[in-house]
Amino acid sequence: MHKCPRQEQRSWGADDFIEVECSGCGQAMEFFKDEESRKCRKCGQKVVNPKKQEA
Repeated sequence: MHKCPRQEQRSWGADDFIEVECSGCGQAMEFFKDEESRKCRKCGQKVVNPKKQEA
């Protein structure tokens, strides 16, 4: 059975997560290394993962 890569987070290290501030409200947000973007839970703004843009 094929597993989704996100299900294998046990092998991820500290460099596989990134914390950024929402550009709309300053709320701290955490990204997994493979996420493109997330919606801020506080203000609803879409925030792009800056590490994904570098790749």
